[in-house]
Amino acid sequence: MAIFFNTLGGAISISVAQNIFSNTLATELLQRTSGIDPLTIIRAGATRVRDVTPPDQLRAVLESYNEAIQRCFVLPIAVGGLALICSLFVSTPPLPPEVSRTKTDSCDLGRVEKREGQEIARCRWCVIMGQVE
Repeated sequence: MAIFFNTLGGAISISVAQNIFSNTLATELLQRTSGIDPLTIIRAGATRVRDVTPPDQLRAVLESYNEAIQRCFVLPIAVGGLALICSLFVSTPPLPPEVSRTKTDSCDLGRVEKREGQEIARCRWCVIMGQVE
């Protein structure tokens, strides 16, 4: 469930950040430049912006890109701060009292038992490390 919401949050935040970037870039281009179609600059992308921009307005276009990128970073900072504040109010349940474990030579963690001559792993770590098959 956590992986689902992690993936969903990433997908939604990318979409929101893209909209913030596009809208801010279009607004900034209209304010800082004259005679440049913002849609042409947005369609050209960051790699071809110098090809479609007149040299006398390149500085204004790059400043507009800078402003749009800065505004995109407001979203993750705000969401991260909100997550931090929310995490302060999450309580963790107390751990159960220690359960007696049978220690054997094959697991220092004491999570392997011997039953009828077979070792039974209670933790994945023992199986992953090859201590128990």
